[in-house]
This record gives sequence, C-alpha cells and structure tokens, in this order.
Amino acid sequence: MKAVLVGILVGLATASPVSLHQDPWDPTIKLPSPTQQLVWGDVNVLHTTDIHGWISGHSKDVYPEKSWSGNFGDFYSFVTHMRQKAMTKKSDLLLIDTGDRRIGHGLTDHIFDPKKANGQDASLLYYDMGYDLVVPGNHDLRNPAVVDFTINTLKPLWGEKYLTSNVYITKVKPGEGEDHLGDPANFRKWTTDNGRRMMAFGVVTRSQFKTAIASAKDTDVFVLLGHVDPNPERPTRRDNIMLIYEAIREQHPLTPIMIFTGHSHKRWCKIIRNEYGSKRSMLLQSGHYFDTVGWMSVMLDGNTESEDLKFNRRYLDNNLATYMFHTDKTYDFFTPQGRNITRFIQKMEENEALNKVFGQLDSDYYLDRNTWVEDGQLGILRGDIYRGPFTKADLYAISPDDRSPFLYATITKANDDAKREKEEMEKDEREQKKGSKKFERSYKSDTKIIGTNVDRYQSRFELPPINPNPNPEEDELTYGRKTQDECEGPGDDILHLNVPQVEFDATNMYPVYFWRKNFQDDLSKDKFVDIITTNYIGNSYVFKALEELVGEHVIKPRLASYRDDITQDNLLEKYVSISGHCLV
Repeated sequence: MKAVLVGILVGLATASPVSLHQDPWDPTIKLPSPTQQLVWGDVNVLHTTDIHGWISGHSKDVYPEKSWSGNFGDFYSFVTHMRQKAMTKKSDLLLIDTGDRRIGHGLTDHIFDPKKANGQDASLLYYDMGYDLVVPGNHDLRNPAVVDFTINTLKPLWGEKYLTSNVYITKVKPGEGEDHLGDPANFRKWTTDNGRRMMAFGVVTRSQFKTAIASAKDTDVFVLLGHVDPNPERPTRRDNIMLIYEAIREQHPLTPIMIFTGHSHKRWCKIIRNEYGSKRSMLLQSGHYFDTVGWMSVMLDGNTESEDLKFNRRYLDNNLATYMFHTDKTYDFFTPQGRNITRFIQKMEENEALNKVFGQLDSDYYLDRNTWVEDGQLGILRGDIYRGPFTKADLYAISPDDRSPFLYATITKANDDAKREKEEMEKDEREQKKGSKKFERSYKSDTKIIGTNVDRYQSRFELPPINPNPNPEEDELTYGRKTQDECEGPGDDILHLNVPQVEFDATNMYPVYFWRKNFQDDLSKDKFVDIITTNYIGNSYVFKALEELVGEHVIKPRLASYRDDITQDNLLEKYVSISGHCLV
C-alpha cells in the first residue's frame, strides 16, 4: 500500500496559549468600553470594507471574537443615532463601503435556492442600511449569477451611489466587445444637507476622469474610494488609487481629498501631503470580516490657503459597547428598524440551516494568526476554529469557496527527507540573519509563550521564551486589534493586546505550513509517498518547488487530482462528521 504524505493540507495546528494575561474564554470578562469620544469635523465618514458576508457579526463567546459581535441590526441603530448627532452638530456624515461584501460566510456562500443568486437578501440589506457610496470588490463579481443580479437589481437600486469604477463585463456574443457594469457611474456629485459640495470617484479611466473633473470647479471635498490595496508592494496603473489622487491634485491642489480603500484586510491610515507640503488628504482602510468600523473626520478651511487640515481617524470595534458609548445611548439604543434587521438576519440563518452541527470540537485550532493576511490566503483556510459545536456556519466561515479537488505528486521517501533537510538548512540561515528581531512584530511584550500539542503527526515549531509582561496594566486588556499605521496618535478606539501570533518562516513571501504524515518514521527511503496540496497553490508554487527540489524523481509529470469526492469546501465537513467529536 502506498504511504501518503499530506503536505499543506490542513494548514492548522492545535495551539493552546499558556497563561496569556487572561483566559479569552472567561465569561466574567465583559466587553471593554471606549474612553474617548470621537472627534467630529465638518465632514465625517463611517467606513466599512471586506465584510465578506459577516453581517450577523461574530458569535463565538471568546476573545477576540466577542469584540466583533455586533450585527447589521446593531450597526443600523448605531448609524441612525450618529446621523442624528451629525444633524445636531450641523456636520455632514457619510456611510461608505469599499467592496467584498460577499464570500466568507454562509449568508453569502451557501446557495439555499439554486434558482436565485446566492446571498441576494444579504446584499439588499446594504441598501437598507443607507450607504451613501459603495464600490464593488473582486469577490462581489466572481459568480455570473451574482453579476447578473448586480446589473439588473443592485445597480439600478443604488443609482449614482453605486460607483462601478472601471469594471466591465464581456458580452457573450462574439464581436460585441465589452460593456460597462450596468449604466456608467464612475463619479457622484452632490450637495449635502449643510450645503457642502461633494464629489466622489471610484477607480476610473483617464477619459472618464477628464469628463468628470471638468465640472468639479467649486467642489469643497473630494472622496476617492476603491477596492484596492492602499499600500501595494508593486502598484499597477489599474489598481493604484494614488494615480487618481495625483490627477485631482494637478487641478485642485488645496481641496481636501478623503480616500477609502480595502482588499488587503487591515486597519491602515496615511496622511498625504500636497505639493506645498501641507496635510490636506487622508487615506483609510478599515479591517475585514466586520471587525472594524472606520471613522474619518476633517475640519474645512475654505480651500484658500495651503495650511494643514485637521484630520482625525479611529478604528471602532464592531460591538454594542462601542456603539452605545459613541451614541450616548443605553436602553434606548435599539431602533425598531434595527431590531427588524437583526430578526431578519436570524431568520436567514435559520433558513440556510447554518446552525446545523457536524460535530463537537474539544480544542481550539488556530492558524498562524499572523498579520500576514492577503486576499485568498493561499486558499487554505480563512480563520481559526474554536472549541464546541462545529456548525455549517463555522464551515463556511473558515473554508474557502474552492470546489476543486486536492492535487498530489509522488516522490520517494528519500527525496522527501532531502527536501525537508534543505528546508531546515534554509530556515537556520534565515534565523541567523533575522537574529533577535524574528518575533518582534508578533509578540514584543504582549505574550509570554505559546504552548503546542505536538505529536509525530505534526511538524514541530517552537517559540523563544519571552519575559513576563513588564506592564501589569496590560493584564486587564482583552485580545483584539492593535494597530500600527502611518497616522499620528493612537487609532484604535479600544486598547487591546495583540492576538498571539506565530510567525512561521516564509519562502518567497509565502508561509510554509504544517506537514502532516501518516507513514511510520522507519519507512524505507525507497518507498513512495504522495504530497497532497490545494489546487490554488499546487500547479504553481508547489509544483515549481518540487521540480527544483526533486526534479526527475517526481513520478507524475504534473500534479494530478487526488480524490474528486474530497474538495476544499467539503473536507472539514466530512472529516468532522466522520470523527464525530474532534479534529485530532
């Protein structure tokens, strides 16, 4: 019987924090409340991005999940009260979303009725929320049925508030070329209730921009929004929103520009100076999976002199404690429509059977929890798995939507050993170069040590001992987002401890995940083993690595399908259902 080596299959390990300040499961630890009110300006913005279907919030009774437990009904009540505060202050308040509202949760991924576009009810709730500006993200346009729903339902419903950016669809009939996503809406120009003249752009082409900017002479504030990485390593003209910023600045050197981005799933802020060196623009990105509501405000000055503008930003945790604090509401916080939205979401989850239990988990299963979070995440898993019932909602939350089978290649045990020895040598060389800074980003003084349950089925990883927390006040903090961006002052609305993170060594910027083997250690070196990998990385990174490491010793000329009945989106469902109680 052929022995099997499963490489990069689960990408997951049992990792139990040891005495890390507080037990994240402790039910007596209440949600922390903010301590400082938001700084309001003449124009203020609440920003969401990359929600990926998480409109019901995070339901696990464990930190950091509890910090992000607000649902869209709670958010609706929050926005309603904030708009009332804006009216009282004679300030303008905008609500903006920069895409990827789908893919990542059962409410958008699970097709309850195949005759209907999946998650269309969830998509319509964004309209009910009353967003002033939205743009599509890449995940909003992956499914042809969803694209059709967007063109025929969402775009006409939103009108000029839905900035389609430079998104085109290719017509099916040959020779008909490309057509814009619905009626063109590359910019919006309007006057607020307080008389401020606003102009908003998505990502546009040069000709579209020239037409729009010609009418922007008296604009008080420009708003740019796009589902693009705000700080890409290799920006391209297609997704570099700064090209639009620079084009506006050529004709409007003093007008404030408020920029909102997404796609790279992080909290991020940057002040941008104009040609005179003045701070008259701010860029903001506001997390992912509905963990964050971003806040940006600016005080205007008439755009007559090149002085620094007073911008402020804040990253709000999505939960009731945050919302009640900033609205000065408690028992009167919930609005009738907010309660209706909450009940509607609960009914959708019931209809989709998202509470169906596949099995019980005895442990928490963590990813690396690194800050390295890119779109796709190598197609392995999206998030942590927590102890307790493993439900259909959990499955969709952590499993990618890839229905492709796993791939495999066959090599000899000797070549597998050689490959791993080479990896170990490269690892030692990298550790020597990194020195003591290896774990500085992930831990600093935030954690003591991460313990691991390791057996012969899992790769070993170790963390250096870290001194006890030098700041005893941090013992009262909960786990959550701890942001470092390029704007002045603290950005997080609530001070948290960093989520404990394991920084695995990376090759070519891609992390090396765990190996899980089911052959004996004394297997002879001439026996064959299979390396199994995901489709997403198999035919690219894994095949190239195998070609370099073992060359002609790879039996299969290309990676082949392993088992057609086991795909990435059903692996955990089948595994937990069969095992019944746990993943180990």
